[in-house]
Amino acid sequence: QTIPIRQIRPQRAMLDAALEYWNPVTHVFAFPGGELCPVPEEIAALGGWRLDAKPVTPVFVNLWETYYCQHLGLTSREAHDMIEGSSVDLFAIVRKFMDFKNPLVSPTHIRRAFGLIMLHLYVFDGLTRESVVDVTLCMGEAKLLGVVMQMEEKSNPSWLILAENIGSLDARKRGPGSPSASPGLAF
Repeated sequence: QTIPIRQIRPQRAMLDAALEYWNPVTHVFAFPGGELCPVPEEIAALGGWRLDAKPVTPVFVNLWETYYCQHLGLTSREAHDMIEGSSVDLFAIVRKFMDFKNPLVSPTHIRRAFGLIMLHLYVFDGLTRESVVDVTLCMGEAKLLGVVMQMEEKSNPSWLILAENIGSLDARKRGPGSPSASPGLAF
């Protein structure tokens, strides 16, 4: 029996204690009784993803504005205002899609926008003090919409999430002030 990931409430003291045993060279917890390594199967079980599903892979796009128009239903002007290079203004995405009752906004596009924000909040380093430029602008990775689209097609993000968690544990082990790759899952 598995527990849905949203019901898990990490205990900071337990995570800090476990971090003492993290080895950033071998990427395992080296406890006195033996080594433990997080594996994709555990991540898949926590997230409820099928192990036999195709893994999420990187998405390479030359024009993110076009990709966002196609998959979030943005106008060219909206996409131009929200996207700068390979970064997207996450606050602008929230402002655009927060009116769930607007008949002009598709439920599919709302779900995708919500998925993009959740990935930034809980898996990737998208909403840190450094990324929030001011109260009206918060830049995130435009490429994460590609992850959302693949997850919509039932692809398994376990490998990607595991890599982000290992990167976060490595950074935390290096010390405070080090960038964290996965704040929501690893701390």
